[in-house]
Amino acid sequence: MCTGNKRFERLKWSFDNVLVGPIEFLLLFDENDGLDPFNAEKIEISLEIKQSVQQIFTPNFLERDTFPQKSDEWKESISEIYEWIALALLDADRDKILPLSSTPTV
Repeated sequence: MCTGNKRFERLKWSFDNVLVGPIEFLLLFDENDGLDPFNAEKIEISLEIKQSVQQIFTPNFLERDTFPQKSDEWKESISEIYEWIALALLDADRDKILPLSSTPTV
């Protein structure tokens, strides 16, 4: 990923606008050159679910079947839908809607 790439820009925007608190990352710096066998250790992680989502209202994407020849557009649309669902599950702040230019429907 590099600057200018759409995925990079989305990730950067998320860190600038949504994920503004401290975040922990786990990084591995390995001396292995990739030629020797690597014996990875399987680590079992147990997660505690703190939130359960009962209903998720997703955008209507059934009409997207009307242009199957544009598979790149289809993949991009699906990617945007998954991103939307993930942001909804994170309870991310939504964009402010200007009442004069658009009216949301529920």
